[in-house]
Amino acid sequence: MSEIWTMGEILVGIMWQKDEMQLYNTSEFLGSYPGSAPAIFIDTGARLGHSSAIIGGDGADDFGKCLLKQLKADGVDCSNIISIEGMSTAVAFITYFKDGSKKFIYHADNIPAVMAKSPNISAIKNPKYFHIMECSLMINDNFYNKIDKE
Repeated sequence: MSEIWTMGEILVGIMWQKDEMQLYNTSEFLGSYPGSAPAIFIDTGARLGHSSAIIGGDGADDFGKCLLKQLKADGVDCSNIISIEGMSTAVAFITYFKDGSKKFIYHADNIPAVMAKSPNISAIKNPKYFHIMECSLMINDNFYNKIDKE
């Protein structure tokens, strides 16, 4: 059983090679990298040696494969990530500025992240921490509509 759990969206991040480049310019991107606060949080916990698990969703596409490959390689239990055929994994295009600020363009509507289901409660035994990224679960009203129906 994992001591650290998180639930929320997972996405890939794609960014410019250099700071200060606006997303409307033409250049080469770096990525795809596992991203989103929940995925970064849980991946960090696993890399620090803590048993870690994530509840979420991705598309059964190459970006989803990228996410799962990296999270699993770092030791995250991904058995509660649903991968849905024919749907796209969420994407964030990011530019960084020298003052530390960032600018994002998200492609995150109607994505598997908001279709995540609660695992069997017996899978979550005595967690030390359970992190829920509230704003990530509000990307789409379908998440809340699903909760109301279950």
